[in-house]
Amino acid sequence: MFGHPLHPIAVHLPIALLIGGVLIDVASVWRIAWRNAGFTHLVFGTVGVLVALLTGIGDAYSVPAGGADALLQCHTNSAILATLVFGLMAAGRTYFRLRHKRSGAAGDPEATVPAGRGAVYFALAAAGVALIVVTGYTGGELVYGQGVGTIAGR
Repeated sequence: MFGHPLHPIAVHLPIALLIGGVLIDVASVWRIAWRNAGFTHLVFGTVGVLVALLTGIGDAYSVPAGGADALLQCHTNSAILATLVFGLMAAGRTYFRLRHKRSGAAGDPEATVPAGRGAVYFALAAAGVALIVVTGYTGGELVYGQGVGTIAGR
């Protein structure tokens, strides 16, 4: 579309937002005031990772068939799973925040989260970060190992 792949432009900010958001959420266990920052990172990171996924799918059509097919499929699958995991996390937190707002209660909007859900959230966060690591590693291998998206790899 622009003469070069768009996906490499779109991936870095969402990765930083999502991993940073998870780290802020871990810190918010001790510093409750940081929950809003973690939530904001999660929402913007999820929107960004969706953009990165869509640009990646678009750019994948320009990859010539060959030896990188299995690696590209692994990269795509882990990116889709990461997007779903972080999307589920963002949807869950948004639900509890909207429920709290509708109730008219004051205070921490996530204080009404049922017991045990925090463990599920952090398990999903760990899985999401692991998926980002796999996606990033396979993406790096596609570019630096296989030359995909480079002038030599076209």
